[in-house]
Amino acid sequence: MKTYTIKANNTEYRLLLTAEASLDEFARELKEFATELLEQPKAKEAFDLIIDSGNRILPFEYKQLYTNIIESRSEWSVLFTSNVLTKRQALKWHKNTALRVEFRTVEAGDILEASGDLLLVGDIEPGGFVRAAGNIYIIGRHDGVAYAGASGNDRAVIVGTFSTNSEIRINRHTYSIRHTLDEKSNYTPRAYFINERGVLEATDVTNIEHVRPEIDTIVNEIHHYEG
Repeated sequence: MKTYTIKANNTEYRLLLTAEASLDEFARELKEFATELLEQPKAKEAFDLIIDSGNRILPFEYKQLYTNIIESRSEWSVLFTSNVLTKRQALKWHKNTALRVEFRTVEAGDILEASGDLLLVGDIEPGGFVRAAGNIYIIGRHDGVAYAGASGNDRAVIVGTFSTNSEIRINRHTYSIRHTLDEKSNYTPRAYFINERGVLEATDVTNIEHVRPEIDTIVNEIHHYEG
């Protein structure tokens, strides 16, 4: 009984390990697969071979073994995927996607950071600095620096009440918002985002779900993992 089933398209081959597959037996069959592969016209082309281990995690030494079997015989690249995460991956994923909630005032000289989205209940005073890899939501006055999308996310948004002291940064770009302010700015929350033309734009908070429909409406909703 074969230890895997195979699927293929124009750019990749995918080997799906069966639930009962012996990892050593799969290595033997992978060598046979590689030998047969050399007889095919496509063997000299650059393809991806994806090994899908299903509901189990392959030990590092087996990943090395399988990679050597294929890459020593062809120009193909070997990738691995599964339906499960290691504890370290799961903790990192949760840290990067969970909403961090802070109840505090960010004073001059303070730096507040989040590896995902940040909800700050409190003010950012002049000289205060807030940075997040995701979106920033401020329930309070923003008179300092708010830096969203710090990991390279152009679609990050910053929501809060702004003034002429406010400095906004999204994905390494700094924006002046003075031209967007009016007599309501001191008490009306607004959302800032980068539009399709790469220009900073302000909108009412009730409209943000239309310009950024991917923003979650449930705190700590389960996100899709991309490893």
